[in-house]
Amino acid sequence: MPELPWEKRARLVREYGVKPENAEVFVADKILGGLFEDTVNEIGGDRPSAALIENYITSDLVGLINPVRSREGSQRAPTSNGVKASSPIGGVTGKSLADLVTMIKAGDLSSRGAKDTLAILYAEGGHPHEIAKKHALIQKNDVEALKKMVAEIISANPTVVVDYKSGKTVLLQFFIGQGMKASKGAGNPAIFKTLFEETLK
Repeated sequence: MPELPWEKRARLVREYGVKPENAEVFVADKILGGLFEDTVNEIGGDRPSAALIENYITSDLVGLINPVRSREGSQRAPTSNGVKASSPIGGVTGKSLADLVTMIKAGDLSSRGAKDTLAILYAEGGHPHEIAKKHALIQKNDVEALKKMVAEIISANPTVVVDYKSGKTVLLQFFIGQGMKASKGAGNPAIFKTLFEETLK
């Protein structure tokens, strides 16, 4: 006997911790619901991963889908590589979304990088890692490389360093921002924060 809507809603909340309002979305939209479960199954079904998957589908992916639905109605727009999307989720599959979430959890993608990768994945399909590499979205976690940037930024901003050391610790955000600028948005902000704090002691 097929699973009834209320049963599916309850199961998603119980098994994966899906928010009730998002469980309703997954029940009402079979394609999104199917994508969620396919992705969770690909990644192993743990709750932290399920929460990430839930968020990226109901927030970011839906944000990409809605303008297309509004413009095209029931017809799907061509993707940027000329291949017409066969479903409202474009080039996104359970496997590719699972790979994207794995990259996020590994620290290979920042939140911004993940959103940009998903947008390209939706439009063109493909593999998240290849997309992120091609578009320079892989997050830099190389501590030694980031240390060099930190040293250069500190050397270039002696006045700000003095202000920071005099107690204006809010300037830490300035330094992190300079690090992100120097790395063209690819540096890991958490690593930058730690390095600046240690260097500016």
